[in-house]
Amino acid sequence: NIPRIGTIPVDLYGGKRSAIGYCEERLRENRAVVLLQGGGKIEKGSSNPYMNPFRRGPAVICYNLMREGLEVPVTPIAMFGTHWPVFVPCTIQVKIGAPMTIKNFMSADAAKTIVLFRQALEDRVRHLLLELIRSE
Repeated sequence: NIPRIGTIPVDLYGGKRSAIGYCEERLRENRAVVLLQGGGKIEKGSSNPYMNPFRRGPAVICYNLMREGLEVPVTPIAMFGTHWPVFVPCTIQVKIGAPMTIKNFMSADAAKTIVLFRQALEDRVRHLLLELIRSE
């Protein structure tokens, strides 16, 4: 059913560079790309068991495209309730933040820019998630 609704899954077995390149191609075509960072799993022993540390991929994609002159807005989204097993009835709550762009985190050092943007995205989603949990 995935192709019927217009989504294109990324082949994660082709390697990270291949997946990043594929996402960049779709963004150049003005397509939307959804990247899920947490996978909906509870990580025991983590400082925040409902949210895994973010990976660099989205920040790398934004940085690469910004160097080409394409500014990619990233909409932070927090979801709570996805940690339950598939067949357990539950409510999933979603909170959507304001779009962010990497241009506000640009520095002379590419690696620093990527780290700053990744941290800012993670912090924003963490804040949104805490708002969801507190409203529970």
